[in-house]
Amino acid sequence: MNLPPDISSIPLRCPECDGEIELGTACPAADTPCPHCGKPLWFLYREVNHVVLLRFLPGRILKEPEFQTVRTFLFARSPTPHVVLNLSDCQYFSDTTLAGFILMYKRLTEARGKLTICCLRSPMLDVFKLARLDQLFDIYEDEPTALASF
Repeated sequence: MNLPPDISSIPLRCPECDGEIELGTACPAADTPCPHCGKPLWFLYREVNHVVLLRFLPGRILKEPEFQTVRTFLFARSPTPHVVLNLSDCQYFSDTTLAGFILMYKRLTEARGKLTICCLRSPMLDVFKLARLDQLFDIYEDEPTALASF
């Protein structure tokens, strides 16, 4: 895959209105309103060569309704979504969050899509290893490496 020289130069966008979101020095907390449409944000996205990169915002524990929203968003973009989940801002996962990742993986795989994870740091990486999810998911250190896997 030909990647742009600097992936961060591709703007992050609101999943509701597609408005460009500028990140300052820190990532905004989940449920911060979009400056364009006012809807609460809990993830942002950018698209690179038909791969959707999702970045979850800190402070929200994802449950099935949120994962359903993400799946609806992804399948509206493509019948065979290719997705990178950037989990750099996730500091805690519940068991329902882990189950949501597994279900998302299953649904994307069934549709002949692909799901990878990047920027998973300790102690969250340790949780993935303890649950043996590192054997299910391809986990990469950073966005460029994850995107290059497609």
